[in-house]
Amino acid sequence: MEETLTYICYGLYCVPLTIGLVRFQILSKEQKVLVYYLCFVIANTILAEVIARKYGNNLLLYHIYTFVEFSFLLYLFRRSMRRISGIVFLVPGILLSVVGVWGVVTKPFEFPDLFRTVESLVLIGFSVLFFFNALRYLEVKRIERTFPFWISGAVLLYFTGNLLLNIFGSYIAETSDKVYYTVWTIHTIFNMILYILYGVALLCKDPIPPSSQSSS
Repeated sequence: MEETLTYICYGLYCVPLTIGLVRFQILSKEQKVLVYYLCFVIANTILAEVIARKYGNNLLLYHIYTFVEFSFLLYLFRRSMRRISGIVFLVPGILLSVVGVWGVVTKPFEFPDLFRTVESLVLIGFSVLFFFNALRYLEVKRIERTFPFWISGAVLLYFTGNLLLNIFGSYIAETSDKVYYTVWTIHTIFNMILYILYGVALLCKDPIPPSSQSSS
């Protein structure tokens, strides 16, 4: 059951990518970056499966994936919140880079718990900040039709769930194999929702609020 759900999740990666490729010519710069990122995710997933079947441990690729994921999302938040000082994005970027390099150097074949936890906290903070600014300035009348809205919503939902699973999942999963697989199933479902929302984001026509575009 768990393996089937995992492969369904892998298949869902192709949904937003297909949407992005079909609409590529009319996508914004930020949306095209998402398409490139999805290509990386699929390539990384395929390579991870090959390594797992041939050698077993593929967690070094997960270190790379999490760093690319954070860099991509940090870029999108920076583009969608141009009112915010760049230092607000630079400091977490440097912090996560240090944590990421430290994890690869010291524990390349172990799950990057520290990086994942700090990443979740930072990205949850940025998604909350986006919604706070959106409600404060009201620059877009139908914000639910914008690219940043769906990206921020996807990030808030996924990384909140991911953070809770990281904090409590390891302890809970030690109680029994059944509980472990339940935790893994919940994580997979969150992952599926994330990529579905990425697909919705690629269907939007107005990725950046007008005032942000004029200030660039």
